[in-house]
Amino acid sequence: MCGIAGFELSSDPFAQQIGMQLLDGLSHRGPDGGWFVTRGVYGLAQTRLAVIDLSDRVAYPMANESENVWLLFNGEVYDHVTLRGELEGRGHSFRTRCDAEVILHGYEEYGLDFLRRIDGMFALALWDERKSELLLTRDQLGIKPLVYTNTGRFAFASEAVALVSAGLTRGEPDREAIEDFAAFHYVPMPATGVAGLVEVEPGVAVIRDRDGGVRTERWREIPFTVPRRQLGVGTTREATEEVARALDESVRRQLIADVPVGCFSPRESTRR
Repeated sequence: MCGIAGFELSSDPFAQQIGMQLLDGLSHRGPDGGWFVTRGVYGLAQTRLAVIDLSDRVAYPMANESENVWLLFNGEVYDHVTLRGELEGRGHSFRTRCDAEVILHGYEEYGLDFLRRIDGMFALALWDERKSELLLTRDQLGIKPLVYTNTGRFAFASEAVALVSAGLTRGEPDREAIEDFAAFHYVPMPATGVAGLVEVEPGVAVIRDRDGGVRTERWREIPFTVPRRQLGVGTTREATEEVARALDESVRRQLIADVPVGCFSPRESTRR
């Protein structure tokens, strides 16, 4: 679990102070490193929980070879070895073994379409200096969090509290969202429950251009009603076996790490 954040720079002299406050607010998400830099019109901050490639070569924001695309990243790309080999075959040069670096080169090569090819969970920010565009997005299931301001000074972060503590949003309650929670027992997207703060929806890219205009592009949508025949299973037993196979494969992919891997057991099961 890492923490990412950023904000639009202004003429005030407090960018460094705000950056340090963001790092402090996200420090519990990443004890293995923290960085704040200014690139273009944005201040960019990240804390890191190191999982793959524990060396000092990994630093954020992470740059491509030409240093005109910069990445903040929270998550893991499970098929990064396969993707790295493909991208190296197309002429890309990697500086680290970190899984996040395939995002940079994949974006260079394929643009947003590359996100469809990733097997993983993530929330990320890409600052593309070639286009003067900032891109925010999350994985197609929304496993990793990412919120941004839709009023006032533009800012984003893994957690709303970090933005509030840095003074980038006021943290006032969103009355409409509270009413929705009372009615539905959850806050419908993209509301967060905090006024002036919305979440990046799963499988959607939020793109902010050089003039401050914001547009969204959906790059992935997950259908939840797939006919059984389309899944290649005919009987209940075949479906059960396919679920077990998929679960085993999913766990196997997620055991890749340069640090010890652990798991949690429900308290009730540990009492038996």
